[in-house]
Amino acid sequence: MERISDSGSTDPSITIRRMRLTARIISVPIILFILLFFIANFIGPDYNTVEDYPPIENLLPVLVILSVISLGFAWRWELIGSLLCLILFASNLLLFWLIRGYFFPLQTFLPLSPIVLCGILFLLIGIKTGKTRKT
Repeated sequence: MERISDSGSTDPSITIRRMRLTARIISVPIILFILLFFIANFIGPDYNTVEDYPPIENLLPVLVILSVISLGFAWRWELIGSLLCLILFASNLLLFWLIRGYFFPLQTFLPLSPIVLCGILFLLIGIKTGKTRKT
């Protein structure tokens, strides 16, 4: 049951709880999916990789993994975790542009966009609560 304030709008705490629940529901599959690939890479790395692969290209998946790990931090510290997630993701986009000379292709960005969505939701929650809330 929703609480209605005197102005007729819903209680902000209910909105925050719904935003937090939405961000957590979206972030769980993202975290599990990325961790699955991270673990699979160590269990059975691909030995048929292309020769002359520049080592700096390894920073791109590392930044994605760190961005997803920061989503886990956002569960506990919303403002810090979300800022870290968004900064790492933006640095991934910038690094891709610096390495390749063109912007991140849309077909690559779209599957990663839920990471940005969760980061923005956690950022809004952190701003609305005004502190790095512990749950």
